[in-house]
Amino acid sequence: MRNHRCPGAPAKPGIPIADTATGLYALSGILAALYDRASTGQGTMLSISMLDAVAELMGFAINQTMHSGVAPEPVGLGSPMVAPYGAYPTRDGATVVLGTTNDSEWQRLARTMLGRDDLADNRYLCPKLRSGGGARCP
Repeated sequence: MRNHRCPGAPAKPGIPIADTATGLYALSGILAALYDRASTGQGTMLSISMLDAVAELMGFAINQTMHSGVAPEPVGLGSPMVAPYGAYPTRDGATVVLGTTNDSEWQRLARTMLGRDDLADNRYLCPKLRSGGGARCP
């Protein structure tokens, strides 16, 4: 991240994501423990790990690397797991950001927004086929 006040000096990038994620996991655990106590009368021991919270946020990248043996490449606003998902140029020179995170969203995008029933057929059934990354859907 660029430090405009002191060019070349380190700068803190964004929010403290590890702290924030750990706090949210703690909140979720505390609420679950309170709910459980209300019905059982028993207390609960909570263990919250900052490393675990941040690792959970890395879900796609960690799973892709662990299960494929291939580290993900930077994809900007895109996603290595779903397609289409990213920033796309428009005819008038602007940019639209859109994404489909499941196959039914793709079907609706193709038919309703794009008016292209042909894109909603079996040739583009899953993200692998839509991105050109594979010959078959799982």
